[in-house]
Amino acid sequence: MTVYEAIESAVEGNFAGGTTYTGTLENEGVGISDFGDFESELPDGMLDELDTIRQGIIDGTIEVESPSSPAASE
Repeated sequence: MTVYEAIESAVEGNFAGGTTYTGTLENEGVGISDFGDFESELPDGMLDELDTIRQGIIDGTIEVESPSSPAASE
């Protein structure tokens, strides 16, 4: 749930407080920022490679080990 969505649901009277939201690549709660004016300076294929890595993390073919990861906090 984004901040906008939380505010929107509170205004509409259906905010479910007391829940935990963990931002992940899959739910787009975290991600890599765009490169703005520097995107044109990236090597050819870099954006595709980053997308492949992102998808690998989401589908589990690339394992990420971190004490902050959702799996570690469960």
